[in-house]
Amino acid sequence: MDADIREKIAGEVVLSPHPGRTLRKWREDFGVSQRDLAKQLTTVPSVISDYESERRASPGAGFIRRYVDALLALDTQNGNRVSQRLGVRSHSEGILGMREFTVAIPLKTLADRLEARAVSRVDLHRDIHGFTVLDAPRAILSIDASQFVEVYGWTTQRA
Repeated sequence: MDADIREKIAGEVVLSPHPGRTLRKWREDFGVSQRDLAKQLTTVPSVISDYESERRASPGAGFIRRYVDALLALDTQNGNRVSQRLGVRSHSEGILGMREFTVAIPLKTLADRLEARAVSRVDLHRDIHGFTVLDAPRAILSIDASQFVEVYGWTTQRA
């Protein structure tokens, strides 16, 4: 499972037009501070900050590998909360589509592109990291209770 997660995160960083922002997105998804990550990497927080703010050139493969491994090591120390959520990815009939964004976007941006309107009191200015399209009745009937976590994809911050 860790190999799939490592590949997902590293691949997203490498293919991102903004690798620094993508590194930050993943660090925040794992709930890790720059200080804790720097300590795990045996470096200083300013190095993490420089890469995430793109003040330094794009990180190399070696740094990305160490960065991802450090996130996973810290997650292991915290009971694998994020890794377990990310590892559940089996196919379901009720999930029609999913997409993860390389960088967060405001929910309003997606809503405007879809010409959608809010039917609840949702904060349209909050950032989302992806979306899931469901056939709700089919999902309710076909998805086992333990598989409902799939609806969140790689992150819970989604439309």
